[in-house]
Amino acid sequence: MIIADASVWRAALDPTSLDVGARVADLWGRRELTAPLAVFAQLLAETDVANDVAQIRSWATTVVPLVVSDDAWLAVGDLAATLRERGDLLNLIDVLVLIIAVREGARVWSLNRPVTLAMNSLPIVAYQADARPR
Repeated sequence: MIIADASVWRAALDPTSLDVGARVADLWGRRELTAPLAVFAQLLAETDVANDVAQIRSWATTVVPLVVSDDAWLAVGDLAATLRERGDLLNLIDVLVLIIAVREGARVWSLNRPVTLAMNSLPIVAYQADARPR
């Protein structure tokens, strides 16, 4: 399983990021790509483009489900505080992606440099999107 943060989904919506869009479509089609619903809520809050809203809602309603418990949200707060003490400032949705990845043993796909840097200190394997889709 690969958990993508908002930066990946945002890029997939960008018509100039055809490589990311193709990779998302490939992984999505094989049901290997997912995200917590909070990621899609964040994306919906950031756009008013009708086609993007429709695509985000489609992803959100067909995503491989990830359970986000109250304990997970408390762990998000704890990890965000630890990262902040180290100088890594991430939004809570990005930290949620990291927490779920640790819990699920999933790889994380991010185009956000602060997220990829934070992953270096966590037991998370970054998804390498360099290879061509199968």
